[in-house]
Amino acid sequence: MNNTEYWKSFYDNRASLDPYKSPARSGLMPYDEMAEILDKFLKFKKEDSVADIGGANGGVALEVHEMVGGIVISDISSGQIECAKKIMQQRNIKNVTCICTALPDLGELPDEAFDKAYAGGVFMYVSKDELQEAMQNMFRILKVGGQILIFHIFSEEMKSLNPEGRYNHLVSFYNFEELKRAALEAGFKSCEKINFMSNAREYPERWKNSIQVDNPHINLSVLLNK
Repeated sequence: MNNTEYWKSFYDNRASLDPYKSPARSGLMPYDEMAEILDKFLKFKKEDSVADIGGANGGVALEVHEMVGGIVISDISSGQIECAKKIMQQRNIKNVTCICTALPDLGELPDEAFDKAYAGGVFMYVSKDELQEAMQNMFRILKVGGQILIFHIFSEEMKSLNPEGRYNHLVSFYNFEELKRAALEAGFKSCEKINFMSNAREYPERWKNSIQVDNPHINLSVLLNK
């Protein structure tokens, strides 16, 4: 089983109809706080079309959908996507679409279709030789002037704090310069490093259930502008 198959199976087997029990998001800050951070940097508008890349079963989209015109949730796990569809149906949410597709290709997402996008915890599943393709496809799906916020990346700084982390052999670690280089080569006008997780050390309870690392206090987050 390769890494991609492992993670598909991992998340398929843990799919849940409770968005607050998604293993893809466990240990992270509350969804409403995530939505506030996304809105702070992406400045959502009611007419925006938004891509939620790696959206799992839709927890973040539940908090964002009222701020924008529409959201497309994409995820590598068909199990998570099926749960997201059911959650949206149960709550009668009409402006969220759920599609099983993932980086690096995002093959089911059309060209220049989105004003804004966000990707939480997905670049760790993108291998070094797939990084450029992933950036190019994020660039491809955005409209001119579009933005994407990428957060909760397994950074080199995190690896240095936790060199024997539980899933280190199954994920990729990047530093800011690697991401910036790939983003600019893909065509993005700018790549800005941002820090909104500085309070992780102050609120360890948010992180105690993280399935991804044993000491998840260092993160690398970037805002890309097309």
